[in-house]
Amino acid sequence: MSELMMCALSVAGVLLLLFLPIVVSIDCHFDLSARRLFFGARLYGRLLLAGGYVQPRKQEVAIHLSEKKALLLPYGQMIASRPNFKLLHGIRVTSVCGVVETGPVSVAALMFAAVLRSASSAAGAILKEKGCRIRNDVLISETDRFLITLRGNVRSDILHILILISKLALEAFFKWIEKKKSIT
Repeated sequence: MSELMMCALSVAGVLLLLFLPIVVSIDCHFDLSARRLFFGARLYGRLLLAGGYVQPRKQEVAIHLSEKKALLLPYGQMIASRPNFKLLHGIRVTSVCGVVETGPVSVAALMFAAVLRSASSAAGAILKEKGCRIRNDVLISETDRFLITLRGNVRSDILHILILISKLALEAFFKWIEKKKSIT
């Protein structure tokens, strides 16, 4: 093979890799009786990236990624910090599926499920034009429990993720420089 052919194949391979779509499936399961939100993130629906559960406490929220370790986020810190949604520019939500399971005796839970179903139908009609599918179902079980299960698919590509990582690294570097200047 000539050098020109190898160079062309290398460039084509790099471009294919940069624009190859990455799909992450996010599963959430909220159990009211256990007061826990279980979650999992999978790459292409197969490879587990992260999983665990979130549990509220008196002063903070505990995010358990394993049985022995938890990340504690104080409520005050969560309220004071604002998320920067501009960083998520290249990431698209492609589908959201939800199931609300409730018992027949809880009128408030039935009303909440009905409102959630109506809101998701309205959002689904709007977001269908942007390529996002939304589906929501309500199950009435014989047991008196309240469960919400959500599954969402998020799509991006390696180029956008590299841009996001470089933006975050530059912001952290500039904050470090500002902190260094203020100390001296």
